[in-house]
Amino acid sequence: MYYGLKLSSNTLIYFFPFAVLTVVYIVPFLGGFQKNLRRVSYLKIFLVAIVWSGVTSTIPLIVGKHQYDYNIILLFIQRMLFILVLILPFEIRDMQLDFKNLKTLPQKIGIEKTKKVGFIYTNFFFGILESAEETHVSVIHGIGLSNNLKPVVIFPNGSSLQE
Repeated sequence: MYYGLKLSSNTLIYFFPFAVLTVVYIVPFLGGFQKNLRRVSYLKIFLVAIVWSGVTSTIPLIVGKHQYDYNIILLFIQRMLFILVLILPFEIRDMQLDFKNLKTLPQKIGIEKTKKVGFIYTNFFFGILESAEETHVSVIHGIGLSNNLKPVVIFPNGSSLQE
């Protein structure tokens, strides 16, 4: 809260839509105030990815007076795909704990297909990285390291795409 007061009003305006998404993700307002957006099938991971992507990539660039161009959009999409890939192992882990009617990705398509989706998202992520104009070498090295770790994260038990 303290740091929020230190931000400019312009920055807070950019944060507002993401703050609203965060609140409606948590606070029940659907179905007679019995259901929040977290309980809407398939929506949970995308909301988390959108909020994290916006707050960690788009807002800093816009507030930093970076010219709004397609690179900001590419960065947002790339970050969103990366966060989706990071969420999938937790979705798989929590599959038994989640409500059955939640219909998370692993519940609906199974663990192996969810891993394949993560693999596909990761490849799209790297495709977007290659098409961005202003990619710094340190970012590429960090992303390359995460690409090398991709099989460990997506297939932690030594399984593969063929299974």
